[in-house]
Amino acid sequence: METVLYFQSPSKTSTPDKIAGARRHAAIANWHIQVLEELPSPKSVQALYEFWNPIGVIIECGGGYQDINPDVFKIPVVYLDRNPLTLPANVSCISHDSVATGRLAAKELLVTGHPNFAYVPYPQPRFWSDDRERGFKEALKLNGKICAVFNGKGSLQNISWQMSLRKWLNAIPKPCAIFAANDNVAAEILTAATQ
Repeated sequence: METVLYFQSPSKTSTPDKIAGARRHAAIANWHIQVLEELPSPKSVQALYEFWNPIGVIIECGGGYQDINPDVFKIPVVYLDRNPLTLPANVSCISHDSVATGRLAAKELLVTGHPNFAYVPYPQPRFWSDDRERGFKEALKLNGKICAVFNGKGSLQNISWQMSLRKWLNAIPKPCAIFAANDNVAAEILTAATQ
């Protein structure tokens, strides 16, 4: 049975579904998916390649995994959700459409009849968060609405970011339909809004 290496990002909550999808396809192709859960050093990537002799590699981005050099493998490499602007030449990438996610969120929130809209991005630079914001704002503008955007920087666990979020939430016009960059940001919004 031939092996495909799957470098799992510890920062992705969607990993189990992605691995399950890869395993369903692998069962049809009679492949073994070998999941690797820790970010390897460049030296250990080479050793893993030699140990498993894989026919392909899947690298889920996030948590530094986008830094794995595909040239070490000399076989097909597919990235999942890597920033297309940083994608190495001749490497494939499967990504969700974050702009479309933002548009869909706007559509869902517009039907609620709320007069005000806001977006809370991921607190650290992420291309998908920027794309979601762009899609959300464009769809709102198309429908004659504007969008307040939280501009706090830091990290989700940073108390000053959380305090800034709380202050911002208190200042925006209400009622307000808020689109969060992801589930973790949404949880922080709910916590801040109830304190």
